[in-house]
Amino acid sequence: MKKYPVLLGALLFTNIAFSNDPVFETADRCNEDSLHPVEAIGRVLWAKKCSKIGKHRANAALYNDDDSPKDKPSYPIWVTDDYKITWKEAPKTETSDCVDIPAQFTKYIMCTSSCYTPDQRLAFVTEEETLEKPFQISWIPIVDAYMKQKRILALDPASTLENIMFSPVDVKGYTREYKDVTNKIVAFKLESGGKLKVTPNHPIVSGTGHIREASAFKVGDYFIKMDGSLDKVAEIEDTEHFGRVYNVDTKSSDLKKKIVLAEGYLNGTSYYQNDGFKYINRQLFREQFNEELLP
Repeated sequence: MKKYPVLLGALLFTNIAFSNDPVFETADRCNEDSLHPVEAIGRVLWAKKCSKIGKHRANAALYNDDDSPKDKPSYPIWVTDDYKITWKEAPKTETSDCVDIPAQFTKYIMCTSSCYTPDQRLAFVTEEETLEKPFQISWIPIVDAYMKQKRILALDPASTLENIMFSPVDVKGYTREYKDVTNKIVAFKLESGGKLKVTPNHPIVSGTGHIREASAFKVGDYFIKMDGSLDKVAEIEDTEHFGRVYNVDTKSSDLKKKIVLAEGYLNGTSYYQNDGFKYINRQLFREQFNEELLP
């Protein structure tokens, strides 16, 4: 497959879906019963000990594919059949006594992190490359792309800070809040007029090439735009969103292919909030950052 630098005039911004039905991994976000990693581990080990979840599900929640421990494990919560009520008294330590789950809580779901408000637009690949033309993309609100779009534009592994490139990659799966709740949101306004609304732990690529959580940014810091230029953060507002928040992950083990475009800026996928949390605050690009690149 060819690699293309971003050429703004060559992109098609239309809402086109693939004809084939895609199959994705799915995960739920549980803001109403949000646990610290130590509590999450305790919940999983308790549930495994008491036969509330199976050994395979417990291992998948706690360990990566290479058997290393996850920095942010997923964990089970129990809800009513309509998902409206959560069993908030579920134990959080392995040593807790095995108790019966109240009869009204008929389902359990595994919780993870996610972070875009529904209206945030991501660059999905809606037409593949041919001999006559490069791939084309559509800026689609993530709520509309959820469980539908199967290809997304991701940072190419050959990219450097001086030469940002993108290539298509398969969508591995989507994450969504399991029900409508009030979520804390960080709303950014950039010097160019651009805007981005995400949860506080959402991963964003800074102007220095580091992957940082949204809550760590300050006015005067920089985001990286899709053409590689830098855009200064002009305003930051802490606000709230009642409803669901979303995220996406890519089917790749390459760290750069875990970087996608949201509202025109380089953002991390849900990988960096969960299995890849250890890479937060690390430099994404191999080459040493040159401070002269900053405006």
